[in-house]
Amino acid sequence: MKNIIFIAMLFLIANAHAVTYECAAKFQNHMGIEVKDDDFVKKHKPFTRIVDEQTIQRCSISYMQKSLSCDTYNVDKVESDKNIKKFYVFNSQYDIQIFADLSFIDNNGRGGMLFGKCNKTISP
Repeated sequence: MKNIIFIAMLFLIANAHAVTYECAAKFQNHMGIEVKDDDFVKKHKPFTRIVDEQTIQRCSISYMQKSLSCDTYNVDKVESDKNIKKFYVFNSQYDIQIFADLSFIDNNGRGGMLFGKCNKTISP
């Protein structure tokens, strides 16, 4: 019995694939101020990257510093159905929602939001 379980685990590990979402922001909303496709957004290119549904890297425009500010989070919970996948980070009240058409809404929990489109890649 132990051998069967061991072989099954090896099979699952060998066939596991990492899914990465690369989400480029078309515009950013910060405390009700919308910044859309201006030179500042084009220059700094805010984005969100989700790796294997476990880690999120979020880079958004810091208007105070006039630069890109990046943070990395560990995902606490993932919820999904056929139309949407939601990733939650409880401590910072952060969440990102990716829809079936790969559009996304990224909410940093402090009044900042990113909107745009994701690319999904699957690697062995």
